[in-house]
Amino acid sequence: MFEEEEEEESPIIEKEVFSISAFPEIATFPPTYRGVFSHFTLFILNPFSTMQTVNLSLDSNSCFSVASNEINISPGIVYSLIITFISDEVGQFETELIVTSESSTITVPLKAKCIPSPLVFDDEEITSCQFSMAKTSLVFNIANRSLVKSLHVLFDFDSASFSITPPSIDLPPFSICPIEIKYDINMNFDFSSAPNFHIQCSESGDSISIPLTIIRPNTSGMIEFGCVPICTRQFKQINYSENKIYLDYNEAPELALPFSYQLLNDVDKNEEEEEEFDNLISGNSLNNDETGENTKEQLRRNSLSKRNNKYDHENDNIMFSFYSEVPGDFNDTVQFGPLKFTLHAIAVVPPFRIKAVDDVSSQVILENTSNEKRSYYISFTNIFDRKHATKISLLSGASEKIDTLKSNGFLYVRWRENDQKVTQQIELPRNDIEVNEDTVSFELNYGYKKKKSLILTNKSEKKMKVKLATDNPEFSLLHDKAIILKPHSIHNVDIEFNPKSPQSVRGHLKVQTDESIKKVPLKSLSAILTSSNLINFFRIDENISDFVLSFCGPKTVKIDKPNWIECDEIGNSNLPIKLSCQRIPNSVSSGYLKLDGKNCQPLSIPILAYRSSSDISVRVVRPHVLRVENHGLRTAFITFTTNDDRLRLIDASPQCGFIPFNGSMTFTFPEDVDEILVHSGDEIVRQILSFIDPDNFFSTTFESIDLLRDEISSISTELLEDLDVKEFLEIFNQQLSTQLIDVSEVNHDLFTISSQKIDFGEVGIFQTKEMKIWIENQKLRPLELLLTSKNNLLTFPAKIFLKSEQRFLLKISLICSKEQEINDSLIIQSSNKSDNFYKKVDIKGFIVDTAIKFEADVLNFGICEVGRIMRGQLRLVNKKKESTNIVVSASPPFSCPKNSFSIEPGCFVLLPVHFTPLRESSFQGRILFEPEHSHRFYIPVLGSALFDPPEI
Repeated sequence: MFEEEEEEESPIIEKEVFSISAFPEIATFPPTYRGVFSHFTLFILNPFSTMQTVNLSLDSNSCFSVASNEINISPGIVYSLIITFISDEVGQFETELIVTSESSTITVPLKAKCIPSPLVFDDEEITSCQFSMAKTSLVFNIANRSLVKSLHVLFDFDSASFSITPPSIDLPPFSICPIEIKYDINMNFDFSSAPNFHIQCSESGDSISIPLTIIRPNTSGMIEFGCVPICTRQFKQINYSENKIYLDYNEAPELALPFSYQLLNDVDKNEEEEEEFDNLISGNSLNNDETGENTKEQLRRNSLSKRNNKYDHENDNIMFSFYSEVPGDFNDTVQFGPLKFTLHAIAVVPPFRIKAVDDVSSQVILENTSNEKRSYYISFTNIFDRKHATKISLLSGASEKIDTLKSNGFLYVRWRENDQKVTQQIELPRNDIEVNEDTVSFELNYGYKKKKSLILTNKSEKKMKVKLATDNPEFSLLHDKAIILKPHSIHNVDIEFNPKSPQSVRGHLKVQTDESIKKVPLKSLSAILTSSNLINFFRIDENISDFVLSFCGPKTVKIDKPNWIECDEIGNSNLPIKLSCQRIPNSVSSGYLKLDGKNCQPLSIPILAYRSSSDISVRVVRPHVLRVENHGLRTAFITFTTNDDRLRLIDASPQCGFIPFNGSMTFTFPEDVDEILVHSGDEIVRQILSFIDPDNFFSTTFESIDLLRDEISSISTELLEDLDVKEFLEIFNQQLSTQLIDVSEVNHDLFTISSQKIDFGEVGIFQTKEMKIWIENQKLRPLELLLTSKNNLLTFPAKIFLKSEQRFLLKISLICSKEQEINDSLIIQSSNKSDNFYKKVDIKGFIVDTAIKFEADVLNFGICEVGRIMRGQLRLVNKKKESTNIVVSASPPFSCPKNSFSIEPGCFVLLPVHFTPLRESSFQGRILFEPEHSHRFYIPVLGSALFDPPEI
């Protein structure tokens, strides 16, 4: 019994206060490059009827900024806030934007990524070049690594002695372009200061200056090829046009192998010589470290113009080449008039070997064939990208697999030889059939079939015959095992997994053509089973909402969640996962809770949350006329059915409707109708139900009327499609309010209550749970109500005072220190005894203790022999402070020798469990535990039986 309050005060009607909201809940900027701005638009809504001043706060040390720290938003207006991000460093950046108004504060996480520049070139090639009378030009390649963005690149010098062709370029995505730097020896140059070569690109944020080296004029030059792998041709191009040398072709000097040269504008080269030269360059691979594929094209374009037995001094070029099939140190000299060139090269044997992986065309093996530990750098770009290459260190004779899926048909390997960098280009074996998955994983759910699809792509110019096969009978192909793929076409391959046992399974899909064989690994992953397929935080108010989730499968899981959900990062299968939510970034928010366990298929569970709720009151204003008002902040739906058939609509006018906040509707019923059932609830929940179950009664009933508002527009279609229809229907039915109303008589009650029954459900020991009901004064005079109950565990006000036609939200809370069942009532009556009127509210609930834990997710006996007893055991721990008696039972063919046992406080028991199969089959059952003075729980048990099981 509660003491009466000394002073009587009018209750305050609690309503949710409007607040400033922002969309989206997380601001994720598009990736940008160093020194390049990235912008993001954040929408801020003012739901108030007055102008709101909003303060914006950002970390001053972050790379994010806004134009103003204070903005004014007009009533009902959505303000577009531009947030800017710029960084001089590569990496991922995060901070928080704090949006503060008079009524609330919102925190919006900001995430941005600064990525390396896509502009790629070998700056070492430029800095190592020495310009002179003998070396007046340099050709290098510049590339755009971006797959989507074009780059506009500008070139410039701070010396008039240099020029470039072209002066600027537009690089399409994933393209390469040769650039030629020319040195004019006739221009006066100050050798005391080095000139600089400038490269600028606004799209990638690059502004680079590279010093150039000029040696004093002389009549000789050094052609250094460096270290060259054997059987690889290396080229060096020399431009000597500024020396104005005129020689007859018959006077051209000779050069011994392995060196050779080509006069690119020789006048007496006939077609036979041109063909011979084409054969020379086509029979050997070109090293792109110097000129690459563009060299071959350049040689063909500039081959042999006839001009009176003299060189064209305006375009004279010499292309020196080196090619050796044996290792060694090679030197030679050659003289063209007054110009003398010294040539030097070292031919080396590559200290590695590349070989293909059997049946895996997307991998090769790099093997160290030297007698010492070596470091190699691997790249797949046309230009060797030393900044993004992969370093591999191998001991003598060791090897490592390299995934070549990202290659364009070539592999570049760089290593050090005699303190020099050596690069070799290797053409990879080509596989014209591409598979979109490296590995196919199936969720292991014993007794249920699973299907997945692969996509085969024919990248060749011809038809390809493909044979398909699996090497494990539990994986099967649903369609043809031999197909014909047209050029550049795709084909879906459906694979079905039918597990015969609860154990993990592995196999391969064999994809075979006339030229290649590829094996795609197939494997099964254990499923993560959860107590719920949907996490809902519906009708969030000022109190913290909790959701408890349990799982079985792996021992522990990693948890990934939205930032507005609070829970542990690691979940244990022996303990429930407690999720809390108090504030959500928007009126309706959604996301996924992702669970990832070892050797398990990751699981994503949808999360739905929305603020506030609808709250309707029903009143018979005159016979067969019903007035319905919505006092909640959310739109309500309402419809009417007969009492004997809940799916048969009543011929009312109108039959159904939507009622917004503070809105009302009047319904008229036929005179022959007495009792009706009034069904109502939150419109957002009904719209979700209509999306996932369009044939439901509450979906089809409202099809003929227009929606007041699309309540689920902010929820992604993918998430809605992931909802379990059966589970969501249970949630819908729990929230659905159903009242029996007699519309033939006007209600003469002093006051009404929204519900005559309160069910607290299960409440943990020392935990507080609160329930609410509405009380409404039906009279035009004030009313004083007294509240009484025999149960001292309930907390509620002893007296409330209602004004004329006032509604009051009554809060009733329950807390207890021991396990027991609650079955009591709350009496609400008028303080005026002459009224002689009261209402009775039935209250039920259970106070439970879940301190009994078992340290197992599932008991799996595996494959056993028919007719033999297999023995297992379970470990149970008592975390209570008192002894507990437990009764246990099992479903056949599983059994427990002990039907009951006792566990002392803080102790554990190893419970024996037997499995006795009498026939070949797979079995599933459970062991049921019924603790004394507590709720029962169970653990799944699995087992399979064969007459001749395989040996382990």
